[in-house]
Amino acid sequence: MLSNFDLSGPLQSALIAVLLLILAFVVAAIARNIARKVLEAVYAKRGQDVSDEVKTQRNDIATLIGNIVYAIVFMLFLPGALDKLGVSSVSSPISTMVSKFLNYLPNIIAAVLVLIFGVFLSRLVKQLLSIGLKKTKVDTLQDRAGIKATAGTNISDILANLAYVVVLVLFAVAALQILNLDAISAPATEMVSKLFSYIPNIFAALILVAFGAFLANLVSKLLDNVLKGSGVDATVSKAFPANTKTTFSSLVSMAVLILINIFFVVSALNVLNIEVLSNVGNSVIGYLPNVIAAALIATIAWLASDKVGDVVLKANPNANGLVNVIKGAILVLAAFMILTQLGIAKDIVNNLFSYLVIAAAVAFALAFGLGGRDWAAKKLDDFDRKKNS
Repeated sequence: MLSNFDLSGPLQSALIAVLLLILAFVVAAIARNIARKVLEAVYAKRGQDVSDEVKTQRNDIATLIGNIVYAIVFMLFLPGALDKLGVSSVSSPISTMVSKFLNYLPNIIAAVLVLIFGVFLSRLVKQLLSIGLKKTKVDTLQDRAGIKATAGTNISDILANLAYVVVLVLFAVAALQILNLDAISAPATEMVSKLFSYIPNIFAALILVAFGAFLANLVSKLLDNVLKGSGVDATVSKAFPANTKTTFSSLVSMAVLILINIFFVVSALNVLNIEVLSNVGNSVIGYLPNVIAAALIATIAWLASDKVGDVVLKANPNANGLVNVIKGAILVLAAFMILTQLGIAKDIVNNLFSYLVIAAAVAFALAFGLGGRDWAAKKLDDFDRKKNS
């Protein structure tokens, strides 16, 4: 009876399809486990001294990649099984997709290899450049310029990290080109081209800023020593005593330090050819004379108010009220001059000053008219008496 049982035809195709599916499940499971083991080995090489959260993330990534490998391997066997079952309408699209994937697989592998090599090379360049720059003691330029650098902000570290990013971007763009992703690779290639053409400007700007900081620190220290050696601090302190530890030489040297740094920063912005920043920098430079004039007015007004107050007190020790009025008048006048010099609400400042002058004149007239009426009448009578005699 079994001899009459025929395994050919549909039954044979179904059996082969089942065997192919079983083989697909087995091979896909083996491939998934291999992928997970490889990732676990990579993670073990990178160290196990990590937090539980990182371990969970690593396990999730390994699971995801393992499932992707499982699906890819299984899809390779699926079209054959479906063909054996005679379901060509379903197997045909899957076969086309698998065929395209297999044709594209060398590009993916090449792109991944290029990216891995790029990561390795960028790290190597970073390490070598960092060690080489530290050997040349380029970081001492920051100390000479008066810049206190923390860990990771040294010139050598900054340049090494910049080289790391540039090399990595180059290989990332190369990987995108291998994948034939023109929609992404074309803009990325253009960006890299612009970046490389712009790198000399960046280096020139950094050199300008560093040289400016060095020169500003050098000039300010030299000026501070010259002013201290000339005895100007003692002269200013004697002429205009004040309850402060800040000296005239330190103020001048600090102002020179700030001004030189501003000039070089603005020059660096102009080198970068960034229109918005260049306009801002040029505006700052154009506004500096107003700020300097305002600072001089404030300094002169403060010193003059103290000096005039001392003179009045020496003439009349009991004239404290008059001294406060004089100081207040000088400082108020200086405030109006400073606001006008800085161009802050010119119309409001001018009108307010006019109103204050008119109010002071009216107050003086009223005070004289009410309080000095008898004195004025007496003076007029004396004048008439002398005239008639």
